[in-house]
Amino acid sequence: DWRVLAVVSPNADEARARIACNLAAAIAADTRYHALLVDLDLREPAVAGLFGLQPEHGVEDALGGRVRID
Repeated sequence: DWRVLAVVSPNADEARARIACNLAAAIAADTRYHALLVDLDLREPAVAGLFGLQPEHGVEDALGGRVRID
């Protein structure tokens, strides 16, 4: 009955982002569940790039109150 899961690593590489993306996609593929994947690597975010996205704003903009999360 888990509600939150974090994928962390002591190394600065893309492996944790790939693992997190694959895990979120697998969870979301099951129609009984929802998945929200948040990249909290403020130095080198990689999740959006792995999905081929170039977002206008990052999590630091939301945390700083510069954009709203609806």
